Amino acid sequence: MIENGRTIAVNYRPGAGGNFVQNCLGLSRHCVLRDHKYAEWQLTAKIDADFYQQKLTWSLDTIQPDRFDTGWLGHELGSHRLMGLLFSDSIKVTDLDIPAILHQSARQGLWVTHTSHNHGWTEHLTRYWPTVKYINVRGEAWARRWMMVKNHNLEWRNWDSSPNAYEFDIDSTINSEQDFLQAMHSLYKWLEWDDFDQAPVAQYYRAYKQAHDRQPL
Repeated sequence: MIENGRTIAVNYRPGAGGNFVQNCLGLSRHCVLRDHKYAEWQLTAKIDADFYQQKLTWSLDTIQPDRFDTGWLGHELGSHRLMGLLFSDSIKVTDLDIPAILHQSARQGLWVTHTSHNHGWTEHLTRYWPTVKYINVRGEAWARRWMMVKNHNLEWRNWDSSPNAYEFDIDSTINSEQDFLQAMHSLYKWLEWDDFDQAPVAQYYRAYKQAHDRQPL
């Protein structure tokens, strides 16, 4: 068990923008970005303007400006960059396997986000984190457009959303900066985080959206 552990299971169909949402959450001082060295840096970083700028810079580094079929997923801050392959459906986890960074983050009251592509994958999280919150990212149209562009090995399949979860709708917000920022602000408030800053989230949103707008139809 991760004492005082807090995790957010972000459940979404592949290609629906779940990593994008997680990076927006990672811009908060309440949450770590999903990279081991970034999380370690946050443990001792001073919370000031430079702190938020650094987290934004790392998030912007995930944006691939060229054609997505040349390795978009290789730029992502996937859960594996923070905790390896732990907590995936096929890996048996013991307390000895849990990386120290997860315990260290928990001791500072920091949240960790976790990718899920089916609610069944999240059931084991309650064995290790005392506090688990669930977000469903609703983005079927976005996923149909981008899933196989970003990963040719994926196939369209049924998706099991999480019950009693916060519903974040990518499809209805992604084409409007104002709508997206309002939706993300509402999500921060639901999480009871007090540091939503529109400017860095907007900058990250624009980079993400412009990268997609540049892709050929």
